[in-house]
Amino acid sequence: MKTVKGLVAAAAVAVSASSFALPYYESYEGQQVVGEGKSYDFGFDMWYDNSYYGVGTNSSLALTNDAAGAFDPWTSAVLSIGLSSGDKAWEKTTVSMSAWTKGGEELFELGTYTWNGKSKNSGKLEFEHVFTSDQLLTLEDQGWGEVSIKASSTWFGNYNDFAINYVGMTVNTEDSGSTPVPEPSSIALLGLGLLGLGYARRRVGRG
Repeated sequence: MKTVKGLVAAAAVAVSASSFALPYYESYEGQQVVGEGKSYDFGFDMWYDNSYYGVGTNSSLALTNDAAGAFDPWTSAVLSIGLSSGDKAWEKTTVSMSAWTKGGEELFELGTYTWNGKSKNSGKLEFEHVFTSDQLLTLEDQGWGEVSIKASSTWFGNYNDFAINYVGMTVNTEDSGSTPVPEPSSIALLGLGLLGLGYARRRVGRG
């Protein structure tokens, strides 16, 4: 019996030693139609529980994943947005990022993007922004921020409208990043330990 326990313990140590913490990410999903001049905000707080601290959105999208714990120094961050359009008009979108400071200070604007409805990417725009080192340091210092997505006014009149389907932020810290697959020897050791445990239990049951 001691041998079985030793195998299981050794396997557990081997597997845990070969794994790392996953990246922190938060996401909102659903569908929110954005008319010309309208704007919707999405809050990301990588430190604390969003629902407890009132971080949220003024759209119909729902928070589908909450990070709540990225305390280690940040090494990289990516903002991902999924947009769609059902017409053939040129849609003009402004994306900005603001810190939740007392004065509502805007940190930086991520850009203005235009695409032509169904004529490009089947009416969808996959937006992805990789934060620069300066932006990353600012966000890490603040710990939270607000993404604003707006349908900018254009000369097309009210044709500039689209839908937001997804907004997400992924943050890698010094303790996260890629999660390696456990080594084959670790898997074999774990399997051997579990088989031995099962065999020992059967013998005890028979006795």
